[in-house]
Amino acid sequence: MKLITKLPYLVFGFCMMLFGFSFQAHAQTTLEAQLSGSNEVPAITSMASGMVTATLDGNELTVRRFFRRTASSPIATNIAGGAHLHAGMAGENGGVIFPLSITADGETAGMFEASNNTFTLSDGQVDTLMMRGVYVNIHSENYTGGELRGQLLPESDAYYRSNLSGAFEIPSAKTMASGSWCMNFGEILFSYPVLFLD
Repeated sequence: MKLITKLPYLVFGFCMMLFGFSFQAHAQTTLEAQLSGSNEVPAITSMASGMVTATLDGNELTVRRFFRRTASSPIATNIAGGAHLHAGMAGENGGVIFPLSITADGETAGMFEASNNTFTLSDGQVDTLMMRGVYVNIHSENYTGGELRGQLLPESDAYYRSNLSGAFEIPSAKTMASGSWCMNFGEILFSYPVLFLD
């Protein structure tokens, strides 16, 4: 008799678990990439900057929003549109996953419109993205290998990034070496290797 009176509660609990897990599996994830020349491999010196926002809903990735200060030269549209998503961890170069379509705002700036930049990822590509292994790369005519780069990272309330330079040493050190690191919620997500230049 006690089991029969508890049955509605058990069914309710089971349904909540089922729908709860289903909702969690299909929850939308927001990702951001801070773009700069210092993220390129090897790093370059550029005053250009930008930010990309993307949303992952199941296996569907939508890339939008791209603002940037004046670049050193026009976007290299002759290189498959001038922008791509690549598979690769910070500090390493990787192959193109998808070309991105830029809506130009003059010759040296533009944006990604969601309607032109929605892709269906494989399960493996979703795993790579969530392990912070996908980056945005934007090419310009002066920097055909890429002038702006940034890893797509899950949006975070506490996200920190810093550039490394000998100028920050006390006393300052004259060196061409440079690097960068990122952190959120106290966990180091990735680091850029220090580059030693002759």
